[in-house]
Amino acid sequence: MATKRKRIVDENSTATTRTKKVKLINSEKEDVEPVIAWKDYELLADKEQIDIDLSQTLIDLLDNDNTIPFLCRYRKHLIRHTTPEKLRDIQNTLNSVRDLKCKVENFYKTLEKKQEISEELKSDIKEIKSFEELEFIKSLHKSEGKRTLYERANELGLSPLANDLLSGNKKLKPFESYVNKKTEGLQSANEIEKGVKDILVHMIFKNKLIIEEIRRLKEVHTIRVESKQTKASKDDKNAYKFETYFDFSMATSNLKPHQILALFRGESMKILKLTFTFNDYFQKNLNQFAKNELLKRGADYEMRSKIFDEAFKEAFSKRISPFVVRQIRTELQNLADKAAISSFADNLKNLLLVVPVKGRKILGIDPGFKNGCKLALISEFGEVIETDTIYPHASSKDKANQAAQTLVDILKRNLCKLIALGNGTACRETETFLDKIIKDFKLNYVEYCIVSEQGASIYSCSDIAKKEFPKMDTNVISAVSIARRLLDPLSELVKIEPKHLGVGMYQHDVDEKRLSSTLDSIVSECVSYVGVDINCASLSLLKFIAGLTEKKALCILEHKKKNGLFKSREELLKVKTIGEKTYTQMIGFIRIDKSTCGEEKINILDSTSIHPESYKLTEKILKDCKLKVDDLGRKSFKAEIKKYSEKNSIEDLAKKFKEDAERVKTVLDVLSNEDLNYDYRNETNFQPDFKKGLQKLSDLQTNQSVNGIVRNIVDFGAFIDIGVQQDGLLHKSKYKIPLKLGDKVECKILSICENGKRISLDFVKKL
Repeated sequence: MATKRKRIVDENSTATTRTKKVKLINSEKEDVEPVIAWKDYELLADKEQIDIDLSQTLIDLLDNDNTIPFLCRYRKHLIRHTTPEKLRDIQNTLNSVRDLKCKVENFYKTLEKKQEISEELKSDIKEIKSFEELEFIKSLHKSEGKRTLYERANELGLSPLANDLLSGNKKLKPFESYVNKKTEGLQSANEIEKGVKDILVHMIFKNKLIIEEIRRLKEVHTIRVESKQTKASKDDKNAYKFETYFDFSMATSNLKPHQILALFRGESMKILKLTFTFNDYFQKNLNQFAKNELLKRGADYEMRSKIFDEAFKEAFSKRISPFVVRQIRTELQNLADKAAISSFADNLKNLLLVVPVKGRKILGIDPGFKNGCKLALISEFGEVIETDTIYPHASSKDKANQAAQTLVDILKRNLCKLIALGNGTACRETETFLDKIIKDFKLNYVEYCIVSEQGASIYSCSDIAKKEFPKMDTNVISAVSIARRLLDPLSELVKIEPKHLGVGMYQHDVDEKRLSSTLDSIVSECVSYVGVDINCASLSLLKFIAGLTEKKALCILEHKKKNGLFKSREELLKVKTIGEKTYTQMIGFIRIDKSTCGEEKINILDSTSIHPESYKLTEKILKDCKLKVDDLGRKSFKAEIKKYSEKNSIEDLAKKFKEDAERVKTVLDVLSNEDLNYDYRNETNFQPDFKKGLQKLSDLQTNQSVNGIVRNIVDFGAFIDIGVQQDGLLHKSKYKIPLKLGDKVECKILSICENGKRISLDFVKKL
């Protein structure tokens, strides 16, 4: 197995790992008994429900700098066709496993220094396989920090008395006999009784079997969360958003991710007060278990039971209940984080893969009232041709007329037939204005569509925007961004942090580190799969290619500036910081287009998604088919390749060419399906579009049929843009078929809350 694993690593080593590597205490001391009984690949396989061998292979590949896009496209045979989504989950779990191992070893080291390691504890630590189990062990051995009630009572010498009480010693003297008027804490029988209870509380909570029973009971008994509106939030303008939870109660096991995030956000904003309640059986069963465990010896008498019950009650309210609630909160947050991040990732992927509108001039409009509508006309290649500001919503009729004339002149002067209108403030009023212009000036050839302007204002103030447009007004930059989002959404949206694109659910309340890592991975996957023309790619786009970093992307651009355009993929090996490993990782996602490289005679394969490592195989296949590489993309060429594939099995061709079957299949798929300059986004069928008609919320009526576009998918349903200021909510209970961003749907209006700006929809059909 070791030889096999080493071969995999050597064969596929590449650059830019995103897998956390942690230094473990005993990692290099093979003669020292390991602190943990399991290996990384064993726990990873268990948590992700994958084969042990696959787990080992994936760890090797990820640790040796292979990125997810590279593995999913060019190493399918090694990862057994694992999807990018599953690989991301595995990568996150691997990071978590290593983080756990590091924390366990640090905990062990701390106890070792204090000389508090027993053989039983060592055995318990060895079997820790989750953060919950680690916290469980820690709770039994955790230092309390400040001087505790238990420590004070113990220092007063009350531990023997507490032990006698637990053991059922019949000769136990009355507490009055221990009174010492000179010592605080022993000055009365009541003080002594309190001290004994403090020791019992500690003993109950630190008992390993009782803690294990608590964990068991937590899984079998219902624990409810209740929420109420706080008095302090009565005048809070954001309070209405949480009115669903002003009198809310539900079992924690039934909570949906969006409910968890809403409850926790309401609590953090001091609008909601949360209370976790246990059913009576939880406490009764635990009390009985504790009695059976701690009072099983000796005589049973009234004072013994009374003091124990009172100590248990205090232990439950002050130690056990908070301990369980902390665990539940952590579990709920983890559940909600995972769902929210997954939803965000799916939405982001669909948004980035919107089909571009190529080869057309576009007029971008950032709508506004008082400050006017900013205009920016861009060329077919995204270059800014001209900009202006108009005031179509001014009270002055002259200004409104002038605005109309200015816009029409720009369209006619530049032969522009397409307008991208931002969906922000004044969008619907501007849409009415455009509709009127098209009719009044008989511009029937002009069409427009509504474009999300989420994050446009943030981008316009960014260093990237300032560097690209040093003398342009930030509001006009927003108009440029809106136009470019229609021209090439992917190239424009990568300039903006994903969390500002408005396709998430409570993204500010989830694990920020994991969210950023996942979203960066999604962007890298999308950019890589679409491919990048190396001679016209921006730094913002290039840095997301699998295997590249911002520093390496900058080196590529500097090399191009100094030495001229790249004429082949191989020339990238001349770039400083691009070694063999990085080259192998990134090169399949880089394109050389003869229309932009200034060279008529190029290797056509450099324009495809075929990896250079498969060029020789491709040449053999083409020779076997008696085809020329220069004909790649033509209908006749693709037809011949398909005939060849039908005539010969993949397995037979793999044996014939002495290649991996998966690699042969990948090459044949590209040759039989791809055109030159093939765009992967065309497969998504997410076309920009918008239906005219509705302008105001007040235009809507219940039971009215409306058409719209899915703008966001969340845990509890989908938000539909139906042409008014507010998206409508289509609850997941209203539709049975899967929906994704960009889907066009017909819905019926169920209810409208104009004050809260809420629209509830019912699903009719997918258009």
